[in-house]
Amino acid sequence: GVNVFKNFILTAVAILFISGCGRAEKIARIEQKCANNEVTYCLKLGKIYSRRDVNKGTMYYQKACDLGDKRGCYRLAVLLNSKSINSKKDNETIVKSLTKSCDLGTPKACFELGEYYEDDPKMQSKANELFVKSCEQRFGLACYKLADFYGEKNDAATQKSYLELACKYRYKVACEEVGEDKK
Repeated sequence: GVNVFKNFILTAVAILFISGCGRAEKIARIEQKCANNEVTYCLKLGKIYSRRDVNKGTMYYQKACDLGDKRGCYRLAVLLNSKSINSKKDNETIVKSLTKSCDLGTPKACFELGEYYEDDPKMQSKANELFVKSCEQRFGLACYKLADFYGEKNDAATQKSYLELACKYRYKVACEEVGEDKK
């Protein structure tokens, strides 16, 4: 009985050791594919490293973004934004990568960029342009944000049309407000 158990343990340890080695080889293969500009593999590496090594994760998402991948640009911004302290360079990279992702068609990137500009009263029109772009791409929260803006400006007609769009694009809170208007 003891030998069977001992063999089982040795086999289990051997399998774990071999699979551990296999992981390093697998990552090396993925790194090679990313180095060959295969963007999907750069995204995979960004995801693998983003939890363990922010700098490495950033590097791979940056590469994916440089290769023109909107997800890489967006994830780069999100990863940099998750750091507790951002340098001026980090903030510039966040804005640049969100802008690129937005331009490549990521509505959430347009929205977050709008939120970034919204903090500066002089940039409100730029923020609204980004919210419009995001809303046009069916991001309900952006439509809701515009409804809110026009509500504060006492433009009830525009506010209502953005509320209806927000509801249409599945932003539930807007649907409740549209419903209240009908009562």
